[in-house]
Amino acid sequence: MSTPDAVRHPLRERLEQGFLAMLLVTASLLLWWQFPQQTPRTWTQHPVRTVALDGNYYALDAEQLDWLSRFTAAHFAEGGETARAQVEAQIQAHLNSSFARVRERLPLFADWYYSLSGEYSRLAMTALSAAKLADGDFVARRAAEVLFPDPVWRDGLNRLEQDTNALLLSERAASRARWLNQIETLLAEQQVPPPIASLPADAVPLPLDDMLRHLGTLDDTVLMDQRVAISSAAAAGLAGSALWRVAVARNALGSARVVAAGTARGGSRVGSVAAGAAACAPGGPLAVACAVGVGVATWVATDWLLLQADEALNRQDLLNRLESGLQELQTGLQGELMTAYDARIDAMQQESSQQIEESFRLRGD
Repeated sequence: MSTPDAVRHPLRERLEQGFLAMLLVTASLLLWWQFPQQTPRTWTQHPVRTVALDGNYYALDAEQLDWLSRFTAAHFAEGGETARAQVEAQIQAHLNSSFARVRERLPLFADWYYSLSGEYSRLAMTALSAAKLADGDFVARRAAEVLFPDPVWRDGLNRLEQDTNALLLSERAASRARWLNQIETLLAEQQVPPPIASLPADAVPLPLDDMLRHLGTLDDTVLMDQRVAISSAAAAGLAGSALWRVAVARNALGSARVVAAGTARGGSRVGSVAAGAAACAPGGPLAVACAVGVGVATWVATDWLLLQADEALNRQDLLNRLESGLQELQTGLQGELMTAYDARIDAMQQESSQQIEESFRLRGD
């Protein structure tokens, strides 16, 4: 015989099952009603672009990319000024050394100038020049030969260009290396794992390695396209002529003492002929030969004595004027070389700026 509890137990189970079924239906109806009412949630973060650099990847938003672009442009602009200062220091050091060797040769030129061979070669070349048989500026050419020996002088300038080009390329490469080290440090917190192999076109990492490679190629191209020309002031022969013109303009040879000495030497030659004729009188063939011999000897002896006196009076003045002329020539040559290298560095900077701008322009693609 069944008890009341046994009867109520199945009933209770059916009631519980019915209640659960009702809850399930109610929940399903609520979800079905709520689903169309939902609106998509807006993504509030900035869009992110991946940057590839030296085998690493960095996730940057638009603001960070803009900062990186401006930092890069400023860094390489500052690097150009550093390179300019180093080039100027190298040019100055080379010219100081080269002109120091020229100054060491100044006494050799003065020795020639106040020698009998120098005196008579100037007289001969003056006569030939007056007869249109030789070019003028003989003394200037001699100054070039003594002070600026062409192979040595020109080879030194060519070596200066090679060394300066190497310095310029080295500094530019060092600037790129400094930029890379700074960026890797500054963006360390933005580093991310490598992206998956296949990405849509708008998600391909920005290749800043390509930018660095192109910057190096541009530097080499500029150096090849803009060779520094050796100017007229740098050419050995014209450097000697320029120096002599400066010396003359500074009255190195135009002083009253030099003019008086030259006049005295001219008068001595006339007197030598008369002295020879007087010493070999009376006349006759032997007397003529005697007169010529005595006259020439007297001429040479008188010239030598007057040259000695001229040198004693004017040699130091000549050396001082030539020294001042050398300083002026060196300053002008240094300025000319720096103007040429300024143009070269400016061309490098312009090409670099364009390359940087084009590289970061891809961030909006």
